[in-house]
Amino acid sequence: MRFLLVFYLFMLALLASPMAAGDITVEEIVSGVYERDSLMHSQISDLTMTAESYARKLTGDGDIKEEKKFIKKYYFKRPNFKVELLEYYLEDEKQDDRALEEEIEKANDRRKKKRMRDASIDPLKLFGPEHRGDYDFELIGIEVRDEVECYHLFADCKLEDDKLLEGDFWFSTNGFNPVFTEFHPSKMPSKIKVLDMKRGYGPVGEWWLPQYFSLRGSGKVLIFIKFNFAVEEFYSNFVINSGLDDSFFKEEEDED
Repeated sequence: MRFLLVFYLFMLALLASPMAAGDITVEEIVSGVYERDSLMHSQISDLTMTAESYARKLTGDGDIKEEKKFIKKYYFKRPNFKVELLEYYLEDEKQDDRALEEEIEKANDRRKKKRMRDASIDPLKLFGPEHRGDYDFELIGIEVRDEVECYHLFADCKLEDDKLLEGDFWFSTNGFNPVFTEFHPSKMPSKIKVLDMKRGYGPVGEWWLPQYFSLRGSGKVLIFIKFNFAVEEFYSNFVINSGLDDSFFKEEEDED
């Protein structure tokens, strides 16, 4: 027990020590990001948060043709994930329970087809040891992002796979906390031409958690039918370590 306490304090001291770009290697930053993420998940067994979510159909010029708003609740307990749709608005008008149930069925269908476009997407997974061999990492430099001094890394995926992500990442020089990411699949999914995503983070207690997610995409069906879409989510009401039981997630697995 004493060894674990000493190790924990050592990691906090290490992660809290900012270093200049010339004093640190890309490998050290990547390892620092992973160690920080591992330490966080060793301290957070489960997480619940509320999302104000907007799903928009766009014109070719980017104007909004249709907007749906959802109030959601997300539940995380690695490797489990669950989402509940609580309210549904179409063009700012709250819809009835029947319409909400139809949207829930559509969301469940997208989840089964691995087509979710929300907080279930975790771009930080690519920094894990099991994925590092699939990427070339480049340190762009030290920049200020959202008023935080950051290491700016670019992760270039060596594989063309619509399940793998690549892009730009900003981590605080003080602690390797995630501050902002801009990313996309290393290969576009079928019928999709563009799928650009962003995620912003902020402090919740001693940890930096997702605060914002956005997605903008376009695609084409057949030759002439094009479509454009966007998603935005804002997160709040974080509850850490509420004691979520595995059976809570098992219920959703049984529905698949």
